[in-house]
Amino acid sequence: MRIFKSILVIFIIAIIGFGCGNNKKEIIKIGVIIPLTGDASEYGNDQKRGIEIALKHYKDSLNNKNVQLEIVFEDSKSNSKDGINAYNKLISQNIKIFFSTLSNVSMAIQPLIKKNNNLFFTIAAHPELTTNKAKVIRMLPTSSYYAKKLSFYVSNFFNKPSIGILFSNDDFGNSLKEAFKEVYILDNGEIVISNSYEKNKMDYRSEITKIINKKPISIFLVGYGKDLGTIIKQFRELGYVGKIFGTPEISYPDVKTIAGETYDNIYYISMKIDNETDIFKKFHSIYLKEYKINPSLDSYLGYDEAGIICKSILLKKSVFFANDIDSIEVVVKSAINNYDGLTGCLNINQNGDVYFPLALKSIKNGKEIPLNFESKQQ
Repeated sequence: MRIFKSILVIFIIAIIGFGCGNNKKEIIKIGVIIPLTGDASEYGNDQKRGIEIALKHYKDSLNNKNVQLEIVFEDSKSNSKDGINAYNKLISQNIKIFFSTLSNVSMAIQPLIKKNNNLFFTIAAHPELTTNKAKVIRMLPTSSYYAKKLSFYVSNFFNKPSIGILFSNDDFGNSLKEAFKEVYILDNGEIVISNSYEKNKMDYRSEITKIINKKPISIFLVGYGKDLGTIIKQFRELGYVGKIFGTPEISYPDVKTIAGETYDNIYYISMKIDNETDIFKKFHSIYLKEYKINPSLDSYLGYDEAGIICKSILLKKSVFFANDIDSIEVVVKSAINNYDGLTGCLNINQNGDVYFPLALKSIKNGKEIPLNFESKQQ
C-alpha cells in the first residue's frame, strides 16, 4: 500500500511538472545594432523607443502563444567598425535575426549576414544592400526610389531649377547624390555643381561658398545628424535664399534646433504617413506619455519592423523555434505584404525592398506643411 501511494505521488508530481513545462515560454532573440551614441544617436534612440512600444503592444498576444521576444540592443556608435563588433558579439549568442540602421553600418554587416545565413532588417538607403542575394529586408526607400520621386516633384512642380548638390562623404550621401544626378539629368534637369562635405565639423562655409558661386537656383542637401542644421544656417548666413531640398533626415528636431530662424524654405521627401489613423494616434499618445517628446520617423520604422516580426511569430512560431532562416524569411515577407503600419500600407518586392508611399513636405516659418501633388501625377 505504501509503495502504491509513493508511486501515485510520483505520478502526480510528474503530471504537474509536465503541465508546468507546457507553460514555459520559448524565447526568441533579435539582435539590434543601432547608433545609441555618435552623430546618428538621435535616430538610433528613437528607433529603440519605437521597438519597445511595439513589444508592449504585442506582449499579450505573444504570451498567449507561450512566446517571449527578447531584444538585445548593441551600440554601433554610428560607425561600421563598431557595428561589426556589435554583430560579432550578438552572433556569439546564437542570434539569427538582426536589425540595423545607417548605410555605412549595414553595408559593413551585410557580407557577414550572407555568410552566416541570417535574416537582416535594415533602415538604410544604399541600393546595393539588397543586390547580392543575402536575406536582407530594407525598411526604407532606396536611394534610387527617393531620387526618382524627388526628381519628379522638382521637375514637375518647380520648373526644373538648376541644382547644386552638397552631400555627406559616406555611403548614404554618395548613393543618394549619384541616384539623384542620374534621374534629374534624364528628366532634363541641370546639376551645376556636386560637392561633398566631411561630417562633424563646425564650419562648412568653404564647401557652401563653392556651391553658391555656381549660382544654382535650388540646393539638394544630403546627409544626416546635426551637421544638416549647421549647413542650413550657414547657407542662409552666406546669403542663399533659394529652396533647399532634402530627405527625411532634414526634418529631425536636432536639425531644426541648430538651424533656428533659418529653418525655412525647405522641401523634403518622406513617407506619406496618415496621422489620423487609430494606430498612429494611439502610438503618438503612448510615445508622448512615455518619453515626454514627439516621435520621429525612426520611431515609426522601429515600431513597424518589430511589429512585422511579432506578426510573423504569431503566424508561424514553429519556424522561429526551429531557427529555420529560409522558412522564417518566407513567413516574414508574407507578413509584410499589405501590412498596415505607422508608415502606411506596406508591401515588399522580390529583392527585399519594402515599398513605402512617399510624399513631399515643406518647412515654412519652422513649421511642416504637407503638400498634396498626388492628383497631378501621371
